[in-house]
Amino acid sequence: MTRTAGNLAAQLAALGCAAVLAACGQRTDPGAATPLSEAEQAGYLPGPVILAVVAAADGAPLVKGRARPSGRIRATLPSGEAYGATADSKGRFELELPSGGGSLMAAVTGEDGGRSTPAEGWLFAPAGDFDHAVLLRAGTTSRAIASNVALIAVVDFDAAGAAGISGRSPVAGEVRLFVDGVAAGSVQTGSDGRYSLHFSSPAPGPHRLRIAVGGQTQERTVDFSPPVAPAGGRFGVVRRGDALRVDWSAPGGGLQSTYIFTSDAAS
Repeated sequence: MTRTAGNLAAQLAALGCAAVLAACGQRTDPGAATPLSEAEQAGYLPGPVILAVVAAADGAPLVKGRARPSGRIRATLPSGEAYGATADSKGRFELELPSGGGSLMAAVTGEDGGRSTPAEGWLFAPAGDFDHAVLLRAGTTSRAIASNVALIAVVDFDAAGAAGISGRSPVAGEVRLFVDGVAAGSVQTGSDGRYSLHFSSPAPGPHRLRIAVGGQTQERTVDFSPPVAPAGGRFGVVRRGDALRVDWSAPGGGLQSTYIFTSDAAS
């Protein structure tokens, strides 16, 4: 896991989503997108922003977000199935996806003028627990989608020795990480209280992680055993105490493991 996410757009584009989605265009609502601005025509086209995942009336995951006004939104599952929607005049969109009773993973993109721009990561929604949906980000820390998440919300690592931890603090300040009681790095919170911190992955096996900021602390136990290639798919999910461990294949190659903590209490 490299420590930047700059190649994520290229990695997602390598999935060949555009070709798959073109074949599934009938799933997308009709409507003309807002004309591209000069900046967008010159090359910059922001991807859709996923704001929440909630349960639809039938219990399926309903993705809510923001995109270009009247822009088209598409989501591709690892199976190649594609689903689409069109944002309204204010850029708001809702897109219902099938869950099949299990966890969901999808590449969400904005489509304009034959160009496809991805969201900042793969959407992953745990089965029956959409409050803990995350954006899996290849080569960097994944991001919990909910606005109110725990101090330690997500931990990522790969077999190459890179790791990351992210969450949200109720107070602004310096976030300090301790691995088995030893200082392992620090970073400042953002204006929204969120932080993302990279560190060197410890030896394979369980380790105790502690985050401290201001008077707030939280501890989690993470098993840093190497990621396991998913059997017959892009991702595999197992329960590990108060967390879900997701082993997944990054679009550009390689494996990454993501711990998604589903309890706000310290483990």
